[in-house]
Amino acid sequence: MAAPTSCSASNATSASDADIVLLRGLIRSRFHWGPFAPLVEQQWPERRLWQPELPGNGYAHQRRSPASISAMTDVIRDQVITSKPVVVIAISMGAMVACDWAKRFPTEVKELHLINTSFANMAKPWQRLQPKAVFALLRAARHWSTDPAALEHTVWQQTVQLGPLAEQDIDIISDWITFARQHPIKASNALRQMWAASRFRAPKSKPCQHTYIYASKQDALVDWQCSLAISQRWECSLLTHATAGHDLPLQDPGWLLHQIAQQSATLHNDQCATNTTATADSE
Repeated sequence: MAAPTSCSASNATSASDADIVLLRGLIRSRFHWGPFAPLVEQQWPERRLWQPELPGNGYAHQRRSPASISAMTDVIRDQVITSKPVVVIAISMGAMVACDWAKRFPTEVKELHLINTSFANMAKPWQRLQPKAVFALLRAARHWSTDPAALEHTVWQQTVQLGPLAEQDIDIISDWITFARQHPIKASNALRQMWAASRFRAPKSKPCQHTYIYASKQDALVDWQCSLAISQRWECSLLTHATAGHDLPLQDPGWLLHQIAQQSATLHNDQCATNTTATADSE
């Protein structure tokens, strides 16, 4: 009898059969993953980590942002040079790109882990961008061209802050402001991204067999019910964080990584069990 493939839980989360891609959202850069990206590398050291940058944001701020999610997908794919399938971890608008990627190129995407996102055909406009957050961001945007500090403070308030600022919070906001001044985002690019996100409609069924949804119940930007609607429509897992805001990877990176690792380990073990049974049956 042939020896079965080793499928222990210890190697389930370190398998090198796929690369990992991190995708951020509206007017955010890979810079804004903060401590989450290094934690991903530590969790899966055998896997290559890709952090593509959307044109118009961060390190690509001088480029023109695409005006559709599908065009964003094309640009992102061009930056991920690999022959392996990918596990995509994506937040907000980045999750829309991930969804489109999996739908159009299904053999390239092994897993989807979508965080605090929404789709035009599964939520109301005021759920996708909650009115209070919209008004706050519009007020801050008046000073965008002269100094991004007000906008970055407001983004923090709407995506992270749930209580009084701690010293560590002040340091992070300061880093955000410095980065924004060094990599200024054009208002025209922000509008193009908002236009693309507002029109994106997801497929009626999940585009990837292994799709997992994560939502923060205290999200002040995107109503967590959007994630609930997606999970119900697609009949896939929904994991919720009771106290975090929109930027879940920043607020509780350990919790999020643990949940993702658990889902991947369960998937790997299930696949190994199936393969082992098939091998035994063939003997």
